[in-house]
Amino acid sequence: MSAHPTIVLPCAGKGSRLGLPFPKELLPAGPGLVAIDSVLRLVEETVVDVRLLLVTAPGREATARYVRERSVAPLAVVEQDPALPELAGAIRSALPWCPGPVLVLLPDQVLADPAPGLLDCALAALADSPACFLAAPEADPRRIAVDGALATEPGPGGLRRLTALADKPGPDRTGGFDRVWFGFGFQQASARQVLEQMHAAAEHRLTEDDFRTGPLAGAPVIDCPPFTDLGTWPAFTRHWKDSTPCN
Repeated sequence: MSAHPTIVLPCAGKGSRLGLPFPKELLPAGPGLVAIDSVLRLVEETVVDVRLLLVTAPGREATARYVRERSVAPLAVVEQDPALPELAGAIRSALPWCPGPVLVLLPDQVLADPAPGLLDCALAALADSPACFLAAPEADPRRIAVDGALATEPGPGGLRRLTALADKPGPDRTGGFDRVWFGFGFQQASARQVLEQMHAAAEHRLTEDDFRTGPLAGAPVIDCPPFTDLGTWPAFTRHWKDSTPCN
């Protein structure tokens, strides 16, 4: 990989489900920690030289200031183009500043355990593949129904390979899915197709044929520890209940 990889953190979402007066990535996530610290720690532990790109919106100055004070990687901040909505739009807004491979991590997802080397494994997978996913094994159909769901099978090199993808498939379509994704990556040459597939999945219009003819089919899947998406109050409450030791 000739150009340094870029870690993109999309931080322009409104967090309407929480109704917070501050960015959701700054939610308390543990003693002295906020939600975005989980992905910042992954960046800190990465051996490969990476760049960090924060995609923001008006009113996210506190997030940019927080990350700038703590990031050990070179940091750039760009605003999401209002004409490019949703997650795919945030990433498209970032692409002009990403000369090499890209890893996308959501800033409100908190890993249950440390995962040193996780991003290095993903970047190594991208050296030979147009795309990859970081995902946690999941057997609970209730979680699969409301998350980014992946179906995988064993593949070469000890990594699993992606066989199907759905975003919040609903309680009647959880069969066959065995993981939920924590992040994903792609090479620049496959960026347009990857984002088209991800956006189609988010709108529930990714057909099996469209999936199998795109770069996500067969993408390597790197397992990560369980994680919590702090985007809803029930999830936030469970996270604090599970992470607070009993006296």
